[in-house]
Amino acid sequence: MHRTPQLSKLALALGALFAATSAHADPAPPAPLDADQPMQRVEVSAAHLRSARIELSPKVGTTVYSIDTHMVDMLGQGDNTPFNEVLLRLPGVAQDSKGSGSLHVRDDHGNVQYRINGVQLPESITGFGQSIDTRLVDQIDFMTGALPAQFGLRTSGIVDIQTKEGGKPGGRVGVLVGSHDYVEPSAEVFGSQGGFNYYLSSSYLKNSLGIENPVASRAALHDKTRQSKSFGSLAFIVDDHTRLGMMFGTYTGRFQIPDNPGQAPGFSLSGASDAGAGTSVLPSSRLDENQREVNRFVVLSLQKSLGDVNFQVSGFHQYSELHYRPDALGDLIYNGVASDSLRSNSANGLQFDMSYKLHQDHTLRAGLAYTRQVTQSLNTVAVFPTDDSGAQSASDPVTISDNSGKTGRLASVYLQDEWHISKPLTLNYGVRFDKVSAFTDERQWSPRANLAYKVSEATSLHAGYSRYFTPPPQELAAQSSIDLYAKTSNAPEIGVSDNVKAERTRYYDVGLSHQVNPRLTVTADAYYKKIENLLDEGQFGQA
Repeated sequence: MHRTPQLSKLALALGALFAATSAHADPAPPAPLDADQPMQRVEVSAAHLRSARIELSPKVGTTVYSIDTHMVDMLGQGDNTPFNEVLLRLPGVAQDSKGSGSLHVRDDHGNVQYRINGVQLPESITGFGQSIDTRLVDQIDFMTGALPAQFGLRTSGIVDIQTKEGGKPGGRVGVLVGSHDYVEPSAEVFGSQGGFNYYLSSSYLKNSLGIENPVASRAALHDKTRQSKSFGSLAFIVDDHTRLGMMFGTYTGRFQIPDNPGQAPGFSLSGASDAGAGTSVLPSSRLDENQREVNRFVVLSLQKSLGDVNFQVSGFHQYSELHYRPDALGDLIYNGVASDSLRSNSANGLQFDMSYKLHQDHTLRAGLAYTRQVTQSLNTVAVFPTDDSGAQSASDPVTISDNSGKTGRLASVYLQDEWHISKPLTLNYGVRFDKVSAFTDERQWSPRANLAYKVSEATSLHAGYSRYFTPPPQELAAQSSIDLYAKTSNAPEIGVSDNVKAERTRYYDVGLSHQVNPRLTVTADAYYKKIENLLDEGQFGQA
């Protein structure tokens, strides 16, 4: 196995802080305390609403790990660290491959849910890059194990992000440079004015080692990348109990697919290659394959706090796209398939979460979510004809159009109660209902129960049971027709196909946590999963 050389980076800190001030003549200036009171009231209201928003998502009896800005700053690259590499610091999280960027959580591939300020982000078509920028993070709570009823559909891990918010007006600019032509400039602007609060960030990255190098060399061939990201969070405090908010994010990534030199042609193409003689006019070191990735989202939210009742309602839109452009000759010569593939996904939906403090010992929480998702797959595929044995029968390719689309719907509702049985003992129990109508039409009621017991100030125990319902990701599933590629160089090894089904899981979890000192906490967890219709991801095709 070849080991990919590790990318080393040298950070150059270029920082600037901008402060906005104003001065004017006033014949009768108010007392300083009175002048500060409106700002103090806004800050108190913002802090109260932020706390109320966090309280909408219970963590009783679950395994929770937290990362804040201080911990991010202590990483070698600080807030320039790719987001998936931040998550790799957490117990139970492993990387699938450096190229894919996807994660394994407790041996589950993918199936991770991302939430920003309490809103579940719509799922996007995944590629090589990271669409979430670490700069926006104020705190990450990572939950896994037996989860409360609020969390469903994607359940191997919950990445709950609280974003930075504006305070004193200012900003920051910086650049990270390193080996492999690595350059990443970035900028942040933040502040508040009256009840208006804003935080904006953007970054641009380029280097010559965008994906894993397929050979054991320091410099990869044809492996450049260009990636740009932006994020914005705008909030307006209407009154002491009401906040309007908008979030948006964009990501665009361009990747060259690295070449693997010295490969022998696998197929004969008229006037270009002879597989039998091992000759080709186009060496494998000169292929030009490229992939472009796009992800954009916008969320509008209304948060209200009325005494013992808190709620947040959000509407969202998400669009993602992946376009793979082959080397028209090279892909045919070396792979037998040249597929120009464009996949897109658009999602619109609503999410509502509320809590009600019914009694000193009981807090009820309920919510619902609905998503309408439209996916399209457009493929123009050049292939070679083959005989019954699968051997190439002609050196002139044929072109196949393989296009499909799907409209799917997801609906969920949940109800749960957090019951403080006694001072050290808390029970969170509930149920949720999920329904999917896309590649499969299924539904499930899922009971949940989590128990937390505080043995002492330093030691706590937890146990939980959850039933999970995980529909196949519509944006990743393909609708390619097997019959289209019969007797071609793109024929599948297995000539039959079955309808994909939702994964169903029974999950049991017990654990303990002990704080040895303020700097060291030790945790231990044991879990058991019983899974039906296990879902896994694989790349079938070139995109």
